[in-house]
Amino acid sequence: MEADGRRVGVERAAAGLILAGTLLRFCRLDARGFWHDEALSMLRALQPDWRAVAAYPPLIEPPLHTWTMHLWLAMGRDEATARALPATLAAVSLVLAWRLVRRLFSRDEALATLALVACSPLEVLYAQQTRSYAAEMVLLFTATLALVRVTDGPAHGRAGWWAGGAACVAAAGLFHYLALLWLPAAAIFLLLAGRIRGWREAAGWGLLAMAPVAVSAWGRRALIVHTNLAATPRIGLGEFWIGLGQLFGTGAWIPAPLAWPALALFALLAATGVATAVSAVGGAGRAGGRGRAAAAALVAFGVALPMTLWIAHRLGAVYVPKARYVLGAHLFLLAACGRALGVIPGRWMRAATLGSLLLLEGLATAAYLGGGFP
Repeated sequence: MEADGRRVGVERAAAGLILAGTLLRFCRLDARGFWHDEALSMLRALQPDWRAVAAYPPLIEPPLHTWTMHLWLAMGRDEATARALPATLAAVSLVLAWRLVRRLFSRDEALATLALVACSPLEVLYAQQTRSYAAEMVLLFTATLALVRVTDGPAHGRAGWWAGGAACVAAAGLFHYLALLWLPAAAIFLLLAGRIRGWREAAGWGLLAMAPVAVSAWGRRALIVHTNLAATPRIGLGEFWIGLGQLFGTGAWIPAPLAWPALALFALLAATGVATAVSAVGGAGRAGGRGRAAAAALVAFGVALPMTLWIAHRLGAVYVPKARYVLGAHLFLLAACGRALGVIPGRWMRAATLGSLLLLEGLATAAYLGGGFP
């Protein structure tokens, strides 16, 4: 009975955090106006029929996002209605994020991660943009859940999880090609989790890999345009570090005197969480978590952070965190922070550290919602 009561309490706490995160994502939907890429998405989505939507230039992105928006905008064409679609999908991704971290990590780690995700200014920003990011999160979190079920679930029905994961990755690629960069991290996760051991696992991985290959072949012309960025000037190193700071809810979103200490705190915790995961995968022990799958997820999707930021930097991306967020790995960066809290001695010290992280995120989110950052 005590265990059941504790489980109910955890679920209620998670429901409260999901509700708070959902309210933040729906806050002031009509207060900002559309920026360039959002305006292009709106123009495409407002074409009279499906063929016109797909044919409207620029033809460098797959059509699934604008088709979805075309259907949604039948309810209204104002800014709040348009932004309500990604906000709704972002609320769904919060539920999926909880299911994912609850399956992988301990109770305290999962709740800390969910709190950080719910309040994250980066998550709130992309949850309100009329772009494909929120839809990609839903699909990539579902695909990651499918991979986790493959690693720790029963053998019966595993083929269905492989197929479901492949379908979600393919659909995410049809929302935006950058979502296909999730695949290398998924491969690392499966290898570290020790799940590619026989012909069935190899066949499942082949099925998973074929989905993005097919999407890439179908959209090869647009991919060439996306990667032909030789004329794009590279961003400065200072902008690169600001972008890195914004991933942790710092950068230009909070007062300058707090920005670097906040970045240092988040980065130290994330590095500690990933280090404990590396130790667990290597067999030298583990600090918290629920076994090899949890450690493999942190290592695999944590590697995606510097890799993607480096690619964005080299290609001259205008807004560095965007490419990182598209991967759907921001959740695992914050999960590494949640895992590292378990290393801190003393319950009150852990609570104070988590409170400090949430306060920094709250300041940054309030600055964004208040119009302090475009």
